[in-house]
Amino acid sequence: MKKMLLLVSVCLIAFSTFAQKSVRVSKDILNQTKQTSVVQDLRGDQAPLLPVNPARSQKAPNDRSAEEFTVGYTYYDLQSNSALSSRFFRYDDGCIGATWTGGIAVTAFADRGSFYNYWTGTEFATAPEDAGRVEGYRAGWPSYAPFGETGEAVVSHGGTGVTLTTREVRGEGAWTVTTPTISSGDNTWPRMVNNNGTIHVLEGFQDNGNTSNNAVFYSRSTDNGATWNPQGVQLEEIGPTYYTTMAFSADDYIWAEPNNGVIAFALLSNLSDLIIMKSTDDGDTWEKIIPWEHPYPMFDYNTMTMPDSLWAPNGAGSLVIDDNGMCHIAFGVCRYLFAETGGTYSYFPVTGYAYYWNEDMDNFTNENQYKALDAESNEQYFEDGRLILPWGFDFDGDGDWYLDGTESIPYYRSLGMIKFLTMTQAAPDRMILALSIPDESNVIMDTYASLKIFLCSCKYFVDEDAWRLDTDWVTDPNMVSYDLYNSGAQTNNPGWFRMNAGYLHAYDECAYPQIVAQPDETVNGNFYVFYQADAQPGLALDGNTQTDYVENTYYMWVNTRNMDGNPNLPEIHVGVEEFNAAATLNMSVYPNPTSGNITINLEEAANITVYNVLGQIVKTANHAGGITNINLDNAGVYFVVAEAATQTATQKVIVR
Repeated sequence: MKKMLLLVSVCLIAFSTFAQKSVRVSKDILNQTKQTSVVQDLRGDQAPLLPVNPARSQKAPNDRSAEEFTVGYTYYDLQSNSALSSRFFRYDDGCIGATWTGGIAVTAFADRGSFYNYWTGTEFATAPEDAGRVEGYRAGWPSYAPFGETGEAVVSHGGTGVTLTTREVRGEGAWTVTTPTISSGDNTWPRMVNNNGTIHVLEGFQDNGNTSNNAVFYSRSTDNGATWNPQGVQLEEIGPTYYTTMAFSADDYIWAEPNNGVIAFALLSNLSDLIIMKSTDDGDTWEKIIPWEHPYPMFDYNTMTMPDSLWAPNGAGSLVIDDNGMCHIAFGVCRYLFAETGGTYSYFPVTGYAYYWNEDMDNFTNENQYKALDAESNEQYFEDGRLILPWGFDFDGDGDWYLDGTESIPYYRSLGMIKFLTMTQAAPDRMILALSIPDESNVIMDTYASLKIFLCSCKYFVDEDAWRLDTDWVTDPNMVSYDLYNSGAQTNNPGWFRMNAGYLHAYDECAYPQIVAQPDETVNGNFYVFYQADAQPGLALDGNTQTDYVENTYYMWVNTRNMDGNPNLPEIHVGVEEFNAAATLNMSVYPNPTSGNITINLEEAANITVYNVLGQIVKTANHAGGITNINLDNAGVYFVVAEAATQTATQKVIVR
């Protein structure tokens, strides 16, 4: 079992010197110590029942920006120990099922469970303040998938074991628990996908009394959960023949969304190989893929040490299967030190990269396999597209990743700089990634560099016959990074977009991002990002950097850009000519930004239409020429479109 999940009091301390061939971050920062605290038992024990949908009347109405919708709330703030399960699913009709671990009854959280809401395509079916759990008992760590022809399902763990809760029509009706349970009460942290009617589930076992007795089990049902075959088996390729029984910890494993009959899951432990298990026959047989081989696949830190520090996966990652059945994986790494035995190890908190890899790429190897995932020892990773995040972002251009070296990283159970990572296929030739990482330009509580969410895109380039980071996608002009292979020189960081750049989240900690999308044949942005935000850094559950429970809001952020960076307007208005001043009407809209009142100055008579970022019409006006005034009631981003004969004009307006 990983040290950070043991119910012991021994702390992880980052120590030792850190020699680099080219320092990007000051040595004092790299050697900064980081200490974890004792964590709580995460088993879903039975607790007194509370109403399934507890209302919270003290919350103000849906306070959001135009790009975001509020999904729900929770005071219980631990959504994952590392990798993120599939908790959000977008159907072909544009509806989305959304679930998260929720609870508002601090501090025992008797109401903890799989909180849920349903996006109808235009709004959430339940008021965010009324969204509550689907189970009738204390549970948590849900995973969501379609169920049957018209229904939906949530798998979670609670006092009765890992259970499947379903309803026949998504978005409406009563939830019921199927029988039998998938496993006993000893198993936790389930993950689920649905492959053309077959339900596949992974779940973890951790023996709190024995740090060398952990496992990941697999179950399958072809009849909507009525029977399971196999049920609770440990696949041989990830069993004790190949790895120690302490190798796989909580939330180290993730499913890819099935595609064209192919299913796959990944294991992201720092104590084993980086593993992808892939099946083309609905789970009857499995192919084992190893992008990175651990120098000691049977390593046991209770009894063994390593002669060098190790760059290894930190548990944060995401797996995608493309339309051709090829697996794509993105994952974070951290630097660890196994210098002594006894069930503990050290790590360097301000270290880490993010990598992208697919089955067409070479594996991660090095003469010294300890450094196979150290980008500074393998410069070709940047050239061949495997390295997508070199260290971090230097916003103030001082050469150090932090403002002045005094800020700390908020504590989460995913160690290192890359806290959480998710990826989805948004087009046949494009993957969209979201990472939750500390942002030096946002320091909260005068101490902690708060987590913010950053987006990037990996694209297949036909002329190169290769996938790599798309540096022509969307670039935030305020974002600067040091060039990893140019002596730390300051350069613009192309291809990255800071999602939480708006003033509404200036003091928020933004974590647990998950992207949902349906692949789109066009260049239109077609994805949504769900994430959790609150006003304090870290986890109140662990009482480390955050000592008080505060309200966490779940948001759905809506992409408003095409992949070329231009605004994603309603289809009838999308066109290059709208961004070419010579081909448009001569219209001016001011003030911009505005508090709500805008003036439109246009000589020609025209029909004026104002759209929000979802393409919905919010205002119309018949413009006779000259001046027209319009009032926009809510804060957000809008597009003012004027149409006169065969000419049009479009202008983006921000309302604060």
